[in-house]
Amino acid sequence: MENVSIAKLKKQSVFTFPESSTLFYIYQRLIRPQIQASNHLSTHQKMSFVKPILLMKKDNRIFLTNNFEIFYLLKTANIDQALLSQIILTVQISEDQFFVDTVFYELIDIITRYQKILNIEAIYQDLNEFLTPELNQQLFEKNIFSIPTFCYLINIHEQTYYKRCKKGGSSVKTQL
Repeated sequence: MENVSIAKLKKQSVFTFPESSTLFYIYQRLIRPQIQASNHLSTHQKMSFVKPILLMKKDNRIFLTNNFEIFYLLKTANIDQALLSQIILTVQISEDQFFVDTVFYELIDIITRYQKILNIEAIYQDLNEFLTPELNQQLFEKNIFSIPTFCYLINIHEQTYYKRCKKGGSSVKTQL
């Protein structure tokens, strides 16, 4: 384990592991803007700094295998000095220690925490496209990622999902 600042990590080329890059894209496109527009961003970032960051080295490249917020900060051009100096704990793992379910459930945890402000319909659609029959078998022992499964994972009723879809995805409207 190594303590490193975000600034030091930002100087290196850090990528997402290919098997999980879609999940990072979902976070960047559908989740992070909504968290930023809400009053939850500072709490969300504090929680992200506490958990260890898993890094994998392969072919002289560094891959981030978890922690969506840290990756977002690493790829953000304008970041304030307080965030750059933030110290995070990193752990190096090997390729055989990576499992997509770890990053998938990390994303599900974020969705669950902020689901009232998120467009859950769009998130479900993107997750459904990401999850191949093989991944569905691995994660749920099913061939498809159904709406009831998604609702169970994010701890809402199906009726809530459908009502929110009619309203446009979230129960709280925010400006982007």
